[in-house]
Amino acid sequence: MLLRGIHTARSTAPYCAALPSLYQSRDQTHEYLFFLTMALQAEKLIETVRRHEILYVSTSKSYKDNKQKESAWRVVAHELDMDDKEGGH
Repeated sequence: MLLRGIHTARSTAPYCAALPSLYQSRDQTHEYLFFLTMALQAEKLIETVRRHEILYVSTSKSYKDNKQKESAWRVVAHELDMDDKEGGH
């Protein structure tokens, strides 16, 4: 599987350095880079949400406070550069 062994964004250098020798075609290289990018984005999302326990720890006192959860999601979105630029929902 292409993503095996990818744990964090800091571990990408060996994978990128191996591209010329691993893949002979341009399509294979593009596919590899696509999956690598998706894996890194997923890891960043997981790491960011992990810092906001209110979003996933159901025993938390604030877990049922929707305003606090919405605020936490806004912080996550901001940290991932995904905030709503137009001000809508």
